[in-house]
Amino acid sequence: PSLINPNAGFFIAVTAGDSVWVWHENSSPALTGWLPFGQLDPDTQTPSRPIDGLVFMDSAQKMAALRAGVIYLRNWPTDTKWDPLDTQFGGSLVEWEVIAPINIDDGSNGLTTSNELLGISKTGKLFRITTTGTLTELLNTKTFLSIAPVAHESTGKTTLVAVEAGTPPKLVASQPGATDKLVPLPENSALIGGLELAFDGGQVMVLACVQTVDQPPSFVTWTPFDPVRPAELFATSFPEEGAMPSGTPTRVLNFVLVPTT
Repeated sequence: PSLINPNAGFFIAVTAGDSVWVWHENSSPALTGWLPFGQLDPDTQTPSRPIDGLVFMDSAQKMAALRAGVIYLRNWPTDTKWDPLDTQFGGSLVEWEVIAPINIDDGSNGLTTSNELLGISKTGKLFRITTTGTLTELLNTKTFLSIAPVAHESTGKTTLVAVEAGTPPKLVASQPGATDKLVPLPENSALIGGLELAFDGGQVMVLACVQTVDQPPSFVTWTPFDPVRPAELFATSFPEEGAMPSGTPTRVLNFVLVPTT
């Protein structure tokens, strides 16, 4: 799902097959309910492949949808058609595994997003993508897993974290004017779900759940550019007798919500 944060209430966009629906939550019951937000062009396969991701770009007032490697854009809220975005790099068409928003620090608690987005290609390369299809490759010496990166933009500088492919995988953090930071996941481990962006003392923090072979799963945090804390993972194991994590954690105020089995 993708969160849209206008002045009156809020909207949450979700997918159903190759269609997008938006739930409008408003203090007035008469304005609360589902809004259809269109259907992508018919797929070349039967049955149609599902939509793999949604990103709302607040600054551009556009929604992006990813299906079968192609990014589609639609203006919010009045447009009537999803248009495919032509993304080429070095003269070749780029197909996508995941897309992700760039959160902007403007006093809105991270709910405002940039007029651009991030994407990881089917070849594992990380790009910044504009709404006209211009691509800028980031951390071009690395190859990444198809896990959505997280990013935060403040005073024109973007801090991002992505998961580098390898054994074990590594979290990689980049920030303008600073040396890139890397921290490996524990041996024989993998992420459960994806990454969550949070903040602690003004520092970007990444939250995740990790499954390690022959050990209980753990909840981990990382503040890669904090000048005080060690640049390593802080891990807390889940109780073996409790429910097990099954997806990406979400920070809500001073709490962390973790989906479980």
